Amino acid sequence: MTIYDISLTISPDLPTWPGDPGLQLEQAESMDKGAHANVTRISSSVHLGTHVDAPHHFLNDGRTVESLPLEVLTGPCYVTQLPDGIDAITSEVLDRTEITSEMKQKPLQLSQDQIDQAINYGP
Repeated sequence: MTIYDISLTISPDLPTWPGDPGLQLEQAESMDKGAHANVTRISSSVHLGTHVDAPHHFLNDGRTVESLPLEVLTGPCYVTQLPDGIDAITSEVLDRTEITSEMKQKPLQLSQDQIDQAINYGP
């Protein structure tokens, strides 16, 4: 199976969740100033760019994203380019894309093993 990474590149231009801090990049060390290496400090909300909300985001049960099996995060998908100036992805916005009604109605097909992994993963 071919896997395509559909993640957005992290940059200060990425949209953030309303109220969350945006990406801040700060040069912590500079070779031009005598350091042995150039070092950049990064600070942001975890709701930056392409990300996965683990159950721990909404449930205080200790199940965090690093314990998710990769198999529950991969599978068929449709990728589309949205027009510039879109502030919210609504049904009207999606109606203007090349995603057809057949694509929207295609059910997600998971094996029982994939379902069990998604339900039963944990620390």
